[in-house]
This record gives sequence, structure tokens and C-alpha cells, in this order.
Amino acid sequence: AASGPAEAAEAAEVLIVPTLDDNYCYILVDRTAPPPFPLAFVDPSDPEAVFAALESAALGPGAVKPVAIFTTHHHWDHAGGNAEMLKRPGFEGMRVYGGKDD
Repeated sequence: AASGPAEAAEAAEVLIVPTLDDNYCYILVDRTAPPPFPLAFVDPSDPEAVFAALESAALGPGAVKPVAIFTTHHHWDHAGGNAEMLKRPGFEGMRVYGGKDD
């Protein structure tokens, strides 16, 4: 049977992380998989804020499997944290999706 929006909402967790002065990063956690939970980031422009949010949500090393960064566009306040995110141990294998400049 196909799952509907209600089932999808129960399986996905979205953390909204304020970054910089007026932006947000979204952390998408797939709770349908066994731990470590796959997760992806949308516009992680401030890696320190992103890692603090993960720690605060008890989603640190071993609890999650970072798989992707989605960049909505190439401006520094959206794509500026991509390289730093990929340097963090355990996060270096993520794929980055976006435009060719991202």
C-alpha cells in the first residue's frame, strides 16, 4: 500500500536551524531506516550552527549517517558552508546537489 502524507510526515523529521542573520538550514532525518539515521542538509551556510543543532537533538556521531547536501542556489549565504561541512569527520562522504557553481 502506498503511504500518504501523514505516514511520510511521521517518518521524516525536519529540523529548522537559524543561520547567519536571516537564513535557515533544514536538516532532514529519515526515521524509517534503522540507526544510524540517514540525513541530508538544505543550505548549511553556517556549519557550527548546524552541528550545534545536531548535538542538541541528540543526532551526533553514530546516531546519523549524513548522505547529502542540497543547495538551493550558489550565493554564499546558502552554499558557503558546503566545503566546511564536508571536512567534518563522518560527513566527508556526502554528495552535494545543486547548480554547477554550488
